[in-house]
Amino acid sequence: MANKLKELRQRAGIPMSVLARRSGVSRCTIYLIETGKQQNPQAGTMSRIAKALGLPVEAIFFDDDD
Repeated sequence: MANKLKELRQRAGIPMSVLARRSGVSRCTIYLIETGKQQNPQAGTMSRIAKALGLPVEAIFFDDDD
């Protein structure tokens, strides 16, 4: 999950600070998820991040296929 979020964010060309602003999720929380230090984000957090990236939640947090 951690690497997937970071990979998709970087592929979209979105800095962490911009994703934080667009999603309403703190930059610190995004950092913790991307580094694997927070492994079970809340459903609302996942939903807001996915919406900000324009992707389904499953594609970021649950889908292991690339």
